[in-house]
Amino acid sequence: MKGLLARRCAYSLITLVVLSVLVFFLGQILPGNVGRTILGPLASQEAVDVLNHELGVDRPLLVQYGSWMWNFLQGDMGQSYLYRAPVAPFVIQALGHSLKLAVVVFLLVVPLGILGGVVAALNVNRPLDRIISLAGLSATVVPEFVSGIVLILIFGIWLRWFPISAAWPDGAGPLMQLYHLILPAMPLVLVLFGYI
Repeated sequence: MKGLLARRCAYSLITLVVLSVLVFFLGQILPGNVGRTILGPLASQEAVDVLNHELGVDRPLLVQYGSWMWNFLQGDMGQSYLYRAPVAPFVIQALGHSLKLAVVVFLLVVPLGILGGVVAALNVNRPLDRIISLAGLSATVVPEFVSGIVLILIFGIWLRWFPISAAWPDGAGPLMQLYHLILPAMPLVLVLFGYI
């Protein structure tokens, strides 16, 4: 058991390192010069070089990666080139929205999945059992982006029951936030329904 746990931890660590390398280097191969992109096409080359040096993007890629990873491990996610501000507040804000969405998905999928399972179990080999099983299987094989588009078209655009964006107005209470999260949560609920 300890060996299995050690292997899983080692594989997880290797996966994290590979993902960090991919994320970093994919960001580096984007076309264009960071300094030129920020300052614009009319900026002098000297100003672009100074900004590139300030941002550290003129150093070798491996040095940049090492510095980026070291800072990340110490809790510094770096600076946004666009906003010239720390990235962490943007990530934390997005993480808060993602956690709210995850809670809504959990609160919807667990009761629906259990109810579907109980109803199917009480109607073994009957049409209702087959319908629930087929619905669960069908929902798991349809990609989220497809079911999301279909749900937006039906419930957001045609019927106008739900907003098509999860962005709620400032100062919105929990019920308004829930109302705005229902439609974005539904594709995930459909996919997870078949597993529960």
